[in-house]
Amino acid sequence: MTSYGIIGTGHLGSMLAEEFVRRGAISREELWVSNRSQEKAQRLARKLGVRAADNLKVAERSDVLFLCVRPVDLKGVIAETSELLTPEKLIVSVAVDFSLRQLENLCRARAARAIPSVASGKGLGVTLLVLGSDASEDDRSLALSALRVHWLAGGGGRGAAGGAIRSHQQRARVYLCHPQGVRPGSLYAGWKGG
Repeated sequence: MTSYGIIGTGHLGSMLAEEFVRRGAISREELWVSNRSQEKAQRLARKLGVRAADNLKVAERSDVLFLCVRPVDLKGVIAETSELLTPEKLIVSVAVDFSLRQLENLCRARAARAIPSVASGKGLGVTLLVLGSDASEDDRSLALSALRVHWLAGGGGRGAAGGAIRSHQQRARVYLCHPQGVRPGSLYAGWKGG
């Protein structure tokens, strides 16, 4: 059984936890949550019927770990949990201002980035998923099954997500995820190299 963790239960972390449970993408017994304020993590755990613990225990217990902390706090969380972030684990960061390359350089775990839209909390949004160079097809399946979406392969693009992709376009695999299925078009639309 695959276990999942979320470190950071602010807006995005709580939204992901609620959607994972609501949609049945992750069973309550398989989901662990943590927050710098343990009281907040405990409240969310009681509300959803999941498990709450400190960052170290969540990192230890999780096969797939969603890092939903502010970019300014991400290095500290990775440093705190680095001994537990082994190559057998997949970390998925939602921090927009933190590159996939930085994630890969800070720990031994396989890395990915997920950039959900605000509408994702209502099951209507799009999530951009970028897999790192060491991530496997099994990692793709684990992340997509948690996000409970279909995928569209692509790459490139403009804006914050495009910048993240362009910096890794040779090695990364990029998926545009939508709960209603695959959307036509390519993430390359509107971006002409460079």
